[in-house]
Amino acid sequence: MKQRIIDLTHPLVEGMPQYPGQDDARFRRRLDIETDGVLMTSLCCCTHIGTHVDAPAHFIRGGLTMFEIPLDRWMGSALVLDVEPDANGAIGPEPFTAALCDTRAVLDGLLIRSGHSNCWGQPDYYGAAPFLAPATATVLAQSGLSFVGMDIPSPDPVGAAHQPSHRILLGAGVGIIENLANLDQLGRGEVWFCAAPLVIGEGDGAPCRAFVIDSASG
Repeated sequence: MKQRIIDLTHPLVEGMPQYPGQDDARFRRRLDIETDGVLMTSLCCCTHIGTHVDAPAHFIRGGLTMFEIPLDRWMGSALVLDVEPDANGAIGPEPFTAALCDTRAVLDGLLIRSGHSNCWGQPDYYGAAPFLAPATATVLAQSGLSFVGMDIPSPDPVGAAHQPSHRILLGAGVGIIENLANLDQLGRGEVWFCAAPLVIGEGDGAPCRAFVIDSASG
């Protein structure tokens, strides 16, 4: 058996897309091989940038922080689920209810594939992003999953004053992984997924390196 690793991470680079209202990420070369003998870069950015995770503490007062969540809560068997938003951009609960009822496997997480990551770097990525209806978040919160990953910027409408889907998921202890890339490289069904987040800041969330290990013959 040959194992293929599929990277699901958007690189952190100068000028990268960011959630509206966040300070721009800054990456500055501080040392150079020609003059200093080493290459070194400094960075200044929000914890919720690029492909990243949300801990419960991001929305829930007294919720678990990145320092308190075991690493194995961000990895395990995950079901890749294709979804289609409605005309308003909402992703309803029906495909989730059906998929979670049909699967006989013990799942750790779910990877939501809407195809929206193809808009990364374009105005529509944040300007016309799909989101999870609160009823969908409720189904996922009651599923016993450790994490839910998605190829969209947020489980709630971007820039909305209220963020019910965040609160429903995080309040149930379900970790959120946002801005996944390359889900179109995965087949349907179950995969082994990992999002390895940094343990930084106040522990509300962190950039991560997300990937899938796909076992294929050959």
